[in-house]
Amino acid sequence: VVDMSLGFVKSQYAIIDDGVEIGNNTKIGSFSQICRDAIIGQNCNIRNGVYIGSNAKIGNNVTIGNNVSIYGGVFLQDYVYCGSNVVFINTANPRIKAYDEC
Repeated sequence: VVDMSLGFVKSQYAIIDDGVEIGNNTKIGSFSQICRDAIIGQNCNIRNGVYIGSNAKIGNNVTIGNNVSIYGGVFLQDYVYCGSNVVFINTANPRIKAYDEC
């Protein structure tokens, strides 16, 4: 669907919750989901199958590849490129074991 009255372009299959801010000239691909209170800058390219969680912030001129997940509280600055299938989490203490040697 191309409706520039919104200031951005989104696929008819994308889900955008209420309370999301999306900058001008941003493109959102099919099967992407953008959750409430997310902020997306201008001139971004969000490809297919992307998940952007609540309170995530995406800067200007960012490209997000297919199937990327960006969970709540993550902030990507301007001019970031995310390759396909990357996952960004916001966990201060991830539950992993540290080994001295493999």
